[in-house]
Amino acid sequence: MLQNILSVLGIPILIWALWSTTRLVRANRRGTAGIDVAAYGLLPRAELDPARGGPPVPEATEAVRAAREGDWRPGEALLAAAGQEWDLRWDRLSALASVASHDERWLSAWRAERPKDPDAAAVYAQALLYRAWDARGGGWAKDVIAERMDDFRQLLTAARALAVLRAGKRS
Repeated sequence: MLQNILSVLGIPILIWALWSTTRLVRANRRGTAGIDVAAYGLLPRAELDPARGGPPVPEATEAVRAAREGDWRPGEALLAAAGQEWDLRWDRLSALASVASHDERWLSAWRAERPKDPDAAAVYAQALLYRAWDARGGGWAKDVIAERMDDFRQLLTAARALAVLRAGKRS
């Protein structure tokens, strides 16, 4: 008799558990798609940069915008303002190098006007590293075609040579 009662109660509980689990799985797959996160005080997904640890800083956003438009001076000022705050400096340098890895005309103008500027050289070296990894791709090394791997090695070598050259001139 107790077994019959448990089986009668168990079936609805089992159905409820399966239904709840399915519903949660579907909700997890959707994530925040369709939810206006800005209404909750968060940045819209389009404005987020997964490579950064925090929200964009207005000065950095302005310098990146200026770089995309061809003006290197705000980027130079942004790096200079970071002084010896190395985490801040790295964050700013990375943002500028990311822009330069796709279009370096603004950086070429900076390097032409100030050929001994270590900040311009550092941005260029990091941009070469970003280009190298873009050329290589994100797969396993064994799966990268030879031509892309050659590009990867050449860009890494150029970035290293630039960094060593710059380090030697600072000493």
